[in-house]
Amino acid sequence: MDLIEALGWRVTAIGELIASDVDLVRSPKAPHGRIRKRGEVDKEGVDMWVPLSDSARAAVDAVLRANPVIGARPLFPAPKAQRGRTAAPWSRYHARDLLERAESAAELEALDGSDFHAYRRAWATARKHLPAADVAHAGGWRDLRSLERSYQRVDDETLLAVVTEPRKLRDVKSN
Repeated sequence: MDLIEALGWRVTAIGELIASDVDLVRSPKAPHGRIRKRGEVDKEGVDMWVPLSDSARAAVDAVLRANPVIGARPLFPAPKAQRGRTAAPWSRYHARDLLERAESAAELEALDGSDFHAYRRAWATARKHLPAADVAHAGGWRDLRSLERSYQRVDDETLLAVVTEPRKLRDVKSN
């Protein structure tokens, strides 16, 4: 769940992460390391590396402590992997089952918006104040229209800012 909330990716792209998709080397452009979304596991075929946030790095570190893997091994191996065979990654159905069990155990109602899409929408909406092109790239949207139309939602705080914080535009006269 921490990776879902930190990355804003589809659950399939996260469930199918492999160890070589994680680069824990810190750099000026990626102070917490970076993570790769592979095009072959993404609905839209987006293949990219993005920097990890502090919370995403903590989540990756926790996953690697629980399941120390390298190379092409899944970070989230399927629970019924057969002994001696290459482990398969989690399916979105397994992830959804875990989400539903967690919600039930916590006595929470499911978020409106069908499984993990609600978290993807929340991720996109929390970044409305940032340039849409950058939000779309980090979240794996190829099309700004779908990001803005289907994922970024109107919220009370932003709506209030729209009506109470106008910027005065003035013509600049050249001398």
